[in-house]
Amino acid sequence: MIKYRKGYDIDYIRLIELLNEAGSDVDTDNFKDLVQMVENSALVLTAWDFDYMVGFVRVDLTGENAIISDLVVDNEYRDMDICKNMIGNVLSCYPGSKFTLKADKKDGLICESLGFRPVEDGSGLYCRY
Repeated sequence: MIKYRKGYDIDYIRLIELLNEAGSDVDTDNFKDLVQMVENSALVLTAWDFDYMVGFVRVDLTGENAIISDLVVDNEYRDMDICKNMIGNVLSCYPGSKFTLKADKKDGLICESLGFRPVEDGSGLYCRY
């Protein structure tokens, strides 16, 4: 059973694996910068299968705007609605906020089912106001 946790107590080695597996543009070679990125986030949410971290997302706030970043889920767990549940948890933490997130095509339908609309410039950004 998947459990969701808020907070900065995460498995950094596993985070590096998830980011690399997802092809993220986050620099995972500099551990100090990675820790700083996580700890400077307004919200960090992780998904766990017992003691194994299988998902990660972080949120940065700028006024009323919430920017959802680095949404990654282990490929072996992608069919378990973890991505959808993590986004839903983030939305419930900041009611009334404007949200922006970057998603690839496979997550685009999930985003749209949660009320996000694609930005028309083809950037892969989705917004929800």
